[in-house]
Amino acid sequence: MGRIGGRIGIYASAFAAAFMVFAVTGGIRASEQAVRAEEQGATRLAIQPGRDATIPFPNSGAIRDWQPDGASALFVQDQRGHWYRATLIAPCTDLPTASRIAFLTQGADQLDKYSSVAVQGQRCAFSTLVTSDRPSKRSAKHALQQVGGQGKAG
Repeated sequence: MGRIGGRIGIYASAFAAAFMVFAVTGGIRASEQAVRAEEQGATRLAIQPGRDATIPFPNSGAIRDWQPDGASALFVQDQRGHWYRATLIAPCTDLPTASRIAFLTQGADQLDKYSSVAVQGQRCAFSTLVTSDRPSKRSAKHALQQVGGQGKAG
């Protein structure tokens, strides 16, 4: 009886190990497929400009670059390289010449149409934040002070 019980234990252990390998590799494949699907979906989203958008975690490094579009709008690039255009409720007089800005969020740590930007002490509220094509004119990267809530631009 000891021999049979030992063999069953060995088979059970081997089966459990094989199942775990299968589950782990299947899980990895499923994760890779989900990431690819998300990236493809994000690429399609970025190609279709004009859709309402949010950028999660702007105060945790999710914003790569920004570029003013006159005094009434701003292009923002996220870490995945997608561009967005924020239009402002009113002109932000110092935006075209600003070298530093701060993105101010309301409540949740996400940039959306309820957010604003602080430029040299002036708070400029967004009226929209939508997906966009790449800006036609590239400029040098700007300094960014990422601050949530009642942040300050410097």
